[in-house]
Amino acid sequence: MVWWHRLYRWFWAAPSEVSTTSRGRADAPRPQPTAQRATQAAPSASAPLHVPMPAGVMLRREELLDAHSALAGFRLTVTPSGIGQADVTPQGRVDALNAGRSRHLAERRTALITVPLHDWDPDLYAPLTGPGTVFETAAPDMDSPPRDTLDRLRALQASGASVALRASDDPALAHAPIWDLASHAMVRFDPHAPRRFEQVCRSLRAAHPHLRLITDGVPTWPEHRLCASLGASLVLGDFLHTVDEQAAADDDRGQRSTLLELLNLVRCDAELARIAEAVKREPGVAVHLLAMANAPAYGLRQPLTGIEQAVQVIGRDTLYRWLAVAVFRAGADAPRDATLLEVALARARFLELAGQSQGHRQQADELFLLGLLSFIDKVLGRPMAEVLGRLSVPSAVLDVLLRNEGPYLHLLTLAISIEKCLARRAQDIAQRLGFDLGQLHDMRQAAVQWAEDAAR
Repeated sequence: MVWWHRLYRWFWAAPSEVSTTSRGRADAPRPQPTAQRATQAAPSASAPLHVPMPAGVMLRREELLDAHSALAGFRLTVTPSGIGQADVTPQGRVDALNAGRSRHLAERRTALITVPLHDWDPDLYAPLTGPGTVFETAAPDMDSPPRDTLDRLRALQASGASVALRASDDPALAHAPIWDLASHAMVRFDPHAPRRFEQVCRSLRAAHPHLRLITDGVPTWPEHRLCASLGASLVLGDFLHTVDEQAAADDDRGQRSTLLELLNLVRCDAELARIAEAVKREPGVAVHLLAMANAPAYGLRQPLTGIEQAVQVIGRDTLYRWLAVAVFRAGADAPRDATLLEVALARARFLELAGQSQGHRQQADELFLLGLLSFIDKVLGRPMAEVLGRLSVPSAVLDVLLRNEGPYLHLLTLAISIEKCLARRAQDIAQRLGFDLGQLHDMRQAAVQWAEDAAR
């Protein structure tokens, strides 16, 4: 039950992110949110400074999962933000990567940075290099590369960073000597030629055992498992945003059923006795609910032992949000669920920040819930309509998730556009809603960092 303890600690690291109402203890002393503590404290010498995103570019983060479905890092790609705009300059790329704190990411996780080989400048890119930095590039003519290409690759290798080369779809080129200058091989999944894809992967691993395999463009969870079976260390693709039916079938739904029932009872303002009865059927929930209520932040003179009292002290809104996150953590596939939780929290926090910037507390709360629930079908392996049919959800959230309409639709579309680096769509919506891309970058950056800390 370690995840319950982590979830409990997270809620008390940032409790002011959760609204309180007259149904809870709004007057109870509350600890300061982690984010606020960080900004109010004096910056240390090693703390990464805020660097604004340069104009005219966007930074895309794509999730890198390992063979066990855990979130291992991100691929960072800098693209022009304007339609018809010229390609990004080397300095512009480095500035954008600094704004995205790529060096800080590489201290904790893999930072796969896309860099055109002709742009490589060891002095320019050296500050980005960390323990987890991998520079991804394409080397032309792998069979007999030009001398200047080899020189640049050697310089890149000498910088101390890992090098990922994109592989050709010709298995025969797996024996090309240029692979001796790489630490990683990137192979793009081809749904139209899966056998050829497998041949390339197997040939590369057989000819160059030192290479770590990265597979790209993987569309579904079954293909992710195929890549893992072929020895892929890291996997990229849209599969994270699809339903994993096999994992859902293998999942133990007992605890999640209780959590969903509790979510519904809390949202529907059920009597405390009914909520307490449901909580008692899941001992782990009961133990940690009492731990939350007895936290020093509430300043209780005597420890609580009753579930009904605990719900009164915590407040229904806080409990509802805690339970919504707990649904992600209750599955049998812990790495996959932890990954989905972190990605969902990043989207939820981005939407919440957008709502807060417009001065609406209730809207911000509902937007956070919208971000979380936008992944709930992936977690449970069930259609969205079926899952939400079991819950009492704000009508504005239902409108977006079930009918693709309503007042929050533009904000969710904006969040997804920023995530996928869809520049034109992001700019159009941002202008309509009164945001600029620099402001949205800061929100996205803060949300990603907050989600990583919360999901840890």
